[in-house]
Amino acid sequence: MRINLKLLLTTLGIVVTVSVSSTLIYYSLTNEILRKKTEKDLSISLNTFTFTFNNFISKIDEHYSDYREQNGSNIEEFDLDFVFTVSDGTNINQDQMKINKTSNLNLTSLKVDEFVKKNPAILLRYQRQINDKYVFYGIVIDKDFLQNIAKLINADILLFQNNQALAASTEFNNDALSSDFSNQLLQIDYSNQGVVYSEFNGIDVFSVKTFPADLKNYNDELGFTIFSASKELAEIRSTMQSMLFVILISGSLLSVIFILLFTEKIRKQINLLSDAAEKVGEGDFNHRVKIISKDEIGKFGLVFNHMLDELAVKEKNEKNYSDFTALINGKPGLKDLAYGALK
Repeated sequence: MRINLKLLLTTLGIVVTVSVSSTLIYYSLTNEILRKKTEKDLSISLNTFTFTFNNFISKIDEHYSDYREQNGSNIEEFDLDFVFTVSDGTNINQDQMKINKTSNLNLTSLKVDEFVKKNPAILLRYQRQINDKYVFYGIVIDKDFLQNIAKLINADILLFQNNQALAASTEFNNDALSSDFSNQLLQIDYSNQGVVYSEFNGIDVFSVKTFPADLKNYNDELGFTIFSASKELAEIRSTMQSMLFVILISGSLLSVIFILLFTEKIRKQINLLSDAAEKVGEGDFNHRVKIISKDEIGKFGLVFNHMLDELAVKEKNEKNYSDFTALINGKPGLKDLAYGALK
């Protein structure tokens, strides 16, 4: 293999190794930093959700107190979706039932547990009245309700029951968040009780489950998934791939240019040495290497030339000795012998 090709392959190997290693290290560090930051942000969002959700419950209780003070008023004015009393502990007094017309509640049930079962996406509150009767009131947990909280916690929210999605603060009908995204989100293993990282269709998702205590009082299977679907890590991966490709191409081109520019004398000197060695091997001891560089290879050329000079002197001496021996063997005269010796 020619020295030029060896130099080129060696340089390309170094460029590729350094480029790939540095890019992978940079990506790994950046990816880890962003993941830690997102996990921390989602933990903060979870704490904010707990605080905000409790505030909403307090507001619902306040709204009911205002509604009760103005008995007979329209419940829509107090941001309530339903108010009803029960008799015999469980039966709903439908004649006294107040329903917000926009709530889309299923009203075919006659008992509280059936009402909760047919309308799982509700925030149900109750109070005991003086006559030992209970009044139930609350709101429907719908998209608008979740969106209001999502804006405050800077994360999306999914309401679920028995791993079945009931409502969400965002739509799941675009390319990034497909229609089965909510189902995939609910299949995540949350056994570690912390923020979980997953990837769906090129989207990095961080999520955590929570079961507010106020929901467990009447529906212990109802919970929320707080999640953040981030494109930053996916964009970084795409950027790193493009960057790696650019570095490899540019590094390879620059290495070729540098090799051609900065090793020109070395390559020429090596070629001159190679040509000289071939000619000497063919018997031309009068050929000498042209010295064009002052580095080690140039010094090697000087040593090579000096070696040829020594060989030429030795060859001349041997020829003279051979000629003189032949002259003696020919029984020359004194004059011829003196001439041969001087020669």
